[in-house]
Amino acid sequence: MASPAIVMFAALLMFGGLYTYNKEVTKNDKLISQCISTNAQAELLKLPTDSCEDLEPNQEMALLQRTGFVFEMRMNEVLINSGYKTIISAPYLDLDEDILREIDLIAYKEINGVLVQLIIECKQSVTDKWIFLANKQLERPIYFINHVPQILVEPMLSNSPFESLDFAQNAPRCHNYLCYSVRNEKEKQVEKEGEHIAIDKCVYILPKALLNQAATTTGRCVFFPVALFSGQMFVVRYKGELDVKDANFLHYVTRLDSDHYLSDERYPRSNRLTGGKRDDIKVINRRYRKTHTIHFVSEAGFTDYLKLIEDGVARIDKSKWPEPS
Repeated sequence: MASPAIVMFAALLMFGGLYTYNKEVTKNDKLISQCISTNAQAELLKLPTDSCEDLEPNQEMALLQRTGFVFEMRMNEVLINSGYKTIISAPYLDLDEDILREIDLIAYKEINGVLVQLIIECKQSVTDKWIFLANKQLERPIYFINHVPQILVEPMLSNSPFESLDFAQNAPRCHNYLCYSVRNEKEKQVEKEGEHIAIDKCVYILPKALLNQAATTTGRCVFFPVALFSGQMFVVRYKGELDVKDANFLHYVTRLDSDHYLSDERYPRSNRLTGGKRDDIKVINRRYRKTHTIHFVSEAGFTDYLKLIEDGVARIDKSKWPEPS
């Protein structure tokens, strides 16, 4: 149930009263790039340390709970119990910075002769609520299913094999967001706009990690970039009046317009893992029309989400999807 304060923040988002981070991801690349270097150890360093006394095991556990490490491992366990194989802290090549980074989880499983890959970034917060705006008409998400071998745009628009992956009835299509925080300050609950850098990071890195996987995958494969949040999400619409609802699964459409992912400049192909892979990543991004649909999923809805995509993949019409050459 949305509180009156959340409805107020939703109204401000709808009518432009608050600054929000939209799809122009590259404007904040430098800031986000700095934030990406934050890992569990860095988060631990930010916690209060008044003395050098040894900690009790229960104190250590409390610190780990605050870093999000436990949330990530819990989600990894859900995936394994659902039949997925997983890679924790999987490396990917970031062409903007020309370095290797890490994504929290990659999970994969074969269904209906198709390899399903989930590229997952986990975010935990006990104070934040994520609010998404869904008042803009967007193209159907099945036009932007990331897959290999790739089908040309025109066949995809007129005769897509991925109709079973149209989750529009289950997940609204959103185009903007903000973070809303509920914190206890001086023994009083305070509600205010929060930092949305955690959402920014998901939007910024998930397409890059996905392209890295697509550049090294053979056979029929579909990729789902997933921002997995431990907290509560809301979707906001306006049609005569403001409508705010809880959401466990939603689509967020973004574009990867960075020159480093689009230019025709070729890298030396002497090393397959450097020059050649960079070229492959750029080619795939252009074929995907630079557009990526990120699945934002709450922890509460994660198991249902897995069942939904698995059912969709099981019904893919492979007769419309040529065998890999």
